[in-house]
Amino acid sequence: MNLQEFETYYREEIAEILNQLQSVIMLSHEVEGKTSDIGRSIQNLSHVVETFITEQGQS
Repeated sequence: MNLQEFETYYREEIAEILNQLQSVIMLSHEVEGKTSDIGRSIQNLSHVVETFITEQGQS
């Protein structure tokens, strides 16, 4: 492998690594959003369960 081939290889590999990192960052933002959604859903469900239990106790 000569210097020019090495430079080409290096640049291609760096470009691929950067693309992969960008994909990971985008996916991590998506996961963060989904995690927040799940947290809100759990809070809502917990509230519904508490309300139901309270209403059943008053019957």
